[in-house]
Amino acid sequence: MLNLDQSVENLVGIGPKMAGKLERLGIEIVRDLIFYYPRTWMDFSKFTKISSLRINESYIIKAKINSIEPIRSQKKWMSIIHAELEDVTGKVQVIWFNQPYLLNILKVGDEWLLSGKVGWDFKNKNKTLEPSQMEKDEIILPVYPLTEGLTQKFLRKIIKPQLARLSNSELEFLPDEVLKHENLVDLKTALQNIHFPQSAKDLHTAKKRLAFDELFLTALRFLSVKKELQQNLAPAMQIDEELLKNFVKSLPYKLTNAQRKSAWEIIKDLNRKVPMNRLLEGDVGSGKTVVAAMAALVASNNKYQTVWLAPTEILTNQHFQNICKLFKNYPIKIGLITSSKKQFNNPAIKQYNSCDLLIGTHALIQKNITIPKLGLIIIDEQHRFGVKQRSYLRNKPIPTSKVGRFSGLVPHFLSMTATPIPRTLALALYGDLDISIID
Repeated sequence: MLNLDQSVENLVGIGPKMAGKLERLGIEIVRDLIFYYPRTWMDFSKFTKISSLRINESYIIKAKINSIEPIRSQKKWMSIIHAELEDVTGKVQVIWFNQPYLLNILKVGDEWLLSGKVGWDFKNKNKTLEPSQMEKDEIILPVYPLTEGLTQKFLRKIIKPQLARLSNSELEFLPDEVLKHENLVDLKTALQNIHFPQSAKDLHTAKKRLAFDELFLTALRFLSVKKELQQNLAPAMQIDEELLKNFVKSLPYKLTNAQRKSAWEIIKDLNRKVPMNRLLEGDVGSGKTVVAAMAALVASNNKYQTVWLAPTEILTNQHFQNICKLFKNYPIKIGLITSSKKQFNNPAIKQYNSCDLLIGTHALIQKNITIPKLGLIIIDEQHRFGVKQRSYLRNKPIPTSKVGRFSGLVPHFLSMTATPIPRTLALALYGDLDISIID
């Protein structure tokens, strides 16, 4: 039985030097090795006729050797073998450099599969092929991402015997009923076929199983995060419907039904004790800003502060100007902070920690500004922020009094994106988030 957690340095054919090179690929233990998938495959069952070859393109051909001979080189250290190969459509000249042993392997009349790049012999006016790989059988070979000092041949050589020693009982984590219902092969079979498939069908079934695993484990992780988050407590904010109605009436335009629906989903989340964790999706210009502003208004009305993060100074400045206009008739203290600019909507404001709404770039996080009663975090284009950056503010508990005692509450979280993602895909990519869409 294969020990998946042992160092690859203990495997036959791998010493400290090769182990160091494998480490550069992220391969340290046997498990890393067998889960190091090929980036593509070389399918020798699919070959091109010689008459269809184009110069500077790479192909696989299947052809018979008409002639083969060594050629004298002006450079003493270089050996050259020249051969003419033919299929039913034409002939091509093939050249091997510094591989004299091939004269003992390649014989006139033999048929071979060769892969290589097509060139042009200006002197003799014909196409040439310099093979990178030769095979007798129509097999499918894996092609791996490499690093300096490693070859495809070496990786294939060390991976193949490990696959033969795999135990499915040690690997498999899906129940038989799931495999049957989803029409999936077992994990051992999938791993063997992703590396060394016997057919295109084998490769397809392997990809299907491993893709299922990736999506399933990603969804499982997000569900776990969501469940863990729901065990926390957030400030349950009271909803002043009259305040919100007046705000909507003050707008120079009428909200769309999608904006109203999204705003109400967010506001209802703020009213709950469970922390909101919602993604607001909508094209540029669809009105995400005004919807998020309504959430900030609710937070301010409940004496909680809001932080609004944007990835660029240009976008941050736009948000500051637009939101100041939206709240011009409301006593909301708004601050702006970037690496090059600090600004308030009221000259009487002196400190950032007194702002009801603080808008900024990464600089807001990096300057370690204290926000004493943070109740809502809004992140625009959340994928532009790192995981640690997104969680930095969220992990700060909200104090209950001036003496610094903490209630253990965590802020509500609203992220926004203009990237159009179908709802089903969004649920897979952001399984820990509830989704609101402004279409």
